[in-house]
Amino acid sequence: MRRIHIRQWMVILLCGFAQQPIAGMMNPLGIAWFGAAYMWPEHRSMLPVVSLIGMAAGIPERMLLKYLGILIGIMLITYILEWKKAWVSQQEMLLMLSLLILSAGVGYGLAGGISTENFVRQMRISTLEAVIGAAAFLLFYAVMNVFLKNMPRQLPDDDREDEARFIRCRLDDMSTSFRKLSHIMKQDMPEKEKLSDEEMAQAFSEVTERMCAQCGRREHCWEKEYYDTSHAAYNLLCAFSEQGQVGRREVPSGFRRRCINIDAFLKETNRVMQMASMNLRWQNRLNENRLAFAGQMGEIAEIIEDLSTELCERKEASQKLSELIIHELEKNRVRIKRVTVTDEGSQGRRQKIYMLVKMRKGPGLTAKALAEIVSRAAGQRFVPEKDSPGFIGKKYVTFELVEDTRYRLIQGVARRARDGEPVCGDSYAFIYLDSGQVLMSLSDAGMTLEDMDAIGVTYGPGLVGALLVGVAAAKAISYAKNIPLVGVHHIEGHISANYIENKELEPPFLGMVVSGGHTHLVLVKDYGKYEILGRTRDDAAGEAFDKVARAIGLGYPGGPKIDKLAKEGDPKAIAFPRAHIADAPLDFSFSGLKSSVLNYINSCEMKHVEINRADVAASFQAAVVDAIVDHTIEAAKMYQIRKVALAGGVASNSALRQAMKER
Repeated sequence: MRRIHIRQWMVILLCGFAQQPIAGMMNPLGIAWFGAAYMWPEHRSMLPVVSLIGMAAGIPERMLLKYLGILIGIMLITYILEWKKAWVSQQEMLLMLSLLILSAGVGYGLAGGISTENFVRQMRISTLEAVIGAAAFLLFYAVMNVFLKNMPRQLPDDDREDEARFIRCRLDDMSTSFRKLSHIMKQDMPEKEKLSDEEMAQAFSEVTERMCAQCGRREHCWEKEYYDTSHAAYNLLCAFSEQGQVGRREVPSGFRRRCINIDAFLKETNRVMQMASMNLRWQNRLNENRLAFAGQMGEIAEIIEDLSTELCERKEASQKLSELIIHELEKNRVRIKRVTVTDEGSQGRRQKIYMLVKMRKGPGLTAKALAEIVSRAAGQRFVPEKDSPGFIGKKYVTFELVEDTRYRLIQGVARRARDGEPVCGDSYAFIYLDSGQVLMSLSDAGMTLEDMDAIGVTYGPGLVGALLVGVAAAKAISYAKNIPLVGVHHIEGHISANYIENKELEPPFLGMVVSGGHTHLVLVKDYGKYEILGRTRDDAAGEAFDKVARAIGLGYPGGPKIDKLAKEGDPKAIAFPRAHIADAPLDFSFSGLKSSVLNYINSCEMKHVEINRADVAASFQAAVVDAIVDHTIEAAKMYQIRKVALAGGVASNSALRQAMKER
């Protein structure tokens, strides 16, 4: 219960003393005082109790039921009218009080006998009592309005506390559900480094059935030489798992002599195993996506939990602001039926106030004047929302006010953007918001959309979600501004950035693109003319960096963190393998290297040997750098190219850049 002011206690106590009958059978003054006092919600909890005590002490027992029914009727009808947080107006209370006195008087009088003469007599008495009660109500309301003028009127309580508690409980339940979902999806599902025995057996069956079922020497190979044949075929599958490709030199001599379709057998083996390896990679990708989704569920749970906490913490502040606004508006002849202060003033969002208001008396009020009154009460500037009415009259209208935000603009020139300065471009602009946030705007040439001749956007390859968002936004701008839309290939964009930035770089040259999703060795024959010389068969270089970083506890993004830690380690401490593909010497493979690192870590953990993370990072990075540099130099010699350009995120790796310069 709210604390009741001394003046409110005086009104409540006087209501008890006012419950005295006049002319022996009427109590219009007590009912009128109760109705006028009940217009102020702050003391409603004590008013019926004191009034009932006063009636019991001053009203005859035979009349007590009549006036008790009137009090209950006033409270019940008021509750119904204020169901949607709307205050009962003076006119509504006056009409309610008069009708209740009239109906209660007639009904009480007819209880002694129903006749025309009795009905007319009771109607006259009840009408007189209703008129006296209405006049007294107007007088008492005017007195209380002056007496309680400096007391801020509050919104009806109803079930606001219960509703707020209910909302917080539901938000807590949602947060718990999302957290449980995140926990379930984060349950350990280790990354598969190689095909399982069942998958190898399935691949074995597929290869042998497709190649040997219709072969004329099937009976000889699979019945007379069963052990040697099955052992040789299975070893070929295992060799593919280790090398990524199998050729004639991996085939045992006995099997090579027996098989009359050895080339077709090898081709089918490579095809089946490539499909199985691709399925394995996709399964690992799905597991990674599941972990990412689990993380997002956890973040949603935290957001909901923060929202629940914020609702609890900001409730009191919003209520105080509402009271101040109500008090200030009533002093300026504005009647408020409903006011809501939102909690949007946190985390950079602007606070809003919604009001249902009208003028009580006198001339109207403009929206600008209303905003100034609210601003004085709130201690901060509010302005009318665009769709709000411009004027307050004698009818209720809904106003929406929003917290005003001042902007401060700073402009300058970035003269040393490539020398380590945090701002890139020829010009830049910062906007510091009053909320504490900073909006930074970059412009390469001080241009606007109206100055653009075309819109460029990356259309692939890459993550489908990001590409869809970018292409959709670019299409919308192109359509709205009626300018051409230019699609840019992701890899081509990486390569083109080199000769756009370095004007002296001209084709032909080699482009080594190394990023989180791509590892491509490209021969740039001319502007827009490319030939892919080599690419990764499995994981990209950046992907391997991320996975190894996660394995040694560095987290994401792995590239910069491994680069930093590797400077503290020995690149020759651990002999990690460098993959070489026989039939495609310029292709890359980092899956085996990644598996070797993970096997080394698991082996150390099983043996309870302490892992030197710096040595692991340095040795792994050295293996990746060696593979990239060796392939690039080999391609340069093969095609007699003297210029090499690095591109992609991994190109910022300090060891890779240094190794390229030295070679």
